[in-house]
Amino acid sequence: EISSCDWSSDVCSSDLYRKKEILPSEKPVLTFDDGPTEVTEEVLDILKDYSIQGYFFVLGEKALQRPKLIRRMKEEGHIVGLHAYIHRHGALILPHVLWKDLRKGYEALMKLGIEPKFYRPTHGFYTAISCLFSRMHGMKNFHWYALMRDWEKNEEGVVAKRLGKASAPGRILVLHDGCEGSADPKAYQKMPEELRKYLKESKFVDRKSVV
Repeated sequence: EISSCDWSSDVCSSDLYRKKEILPSEKPVLTFDDGPTEVTEEVLDILKDYSIQGYFFVLGEKALQRPKLIRRMKEEGHIVGLHAYIHRHGALILPHVLWKDLRKGYEALMKLGIEPKFYRPTHGFYTAISCLFSRMHGMKNFHWYALMRDWEKNEEGVVAKRLGKASAPGRILVLHDGCEGSADPKAYQKMPEELRKYLKESKFVDRKSVV
């Protein structure tokens, strides 16, 4: 059985100041941005092996290109949230362009049978427009506690160690199953192995549920 968070409180509602987010969960919360891509399937396999629920903040353009992965996320009990349609910094585009992008991303997910309940902006940059859009569409803003900087060129095992150090009940941790912007183009391809290394050692994993 996949464990999930208790959403009876509004603790995940963020503000413009990007506060660190902690949820009412007994385990760290694993989230994935900028997908889906060719590595997302491996991430889903790993989460399935460890009976862990993931939160995927996807780009609408990529979701339409890989609808089977979006359906699999839903079927296996994961949360699919809105990130954007394409990956652009909210401070670098006009408000009406940002609104149009969010609407297009939202409609892409609806087309795939997903009514997103959570929203995380690209670069974690909240604007009045993005907050208004999420509120009007019934979505909660979903920030993070710590970034694993897995978009950088890292030595083997570094991201797994970061995950271990940052892990605590309810902390929202961010990984990337896609490559955008100035990210190292090969970094995200190494993330699944780092995730697996972390889970093999994590005290938060229920060993009885591991496949």
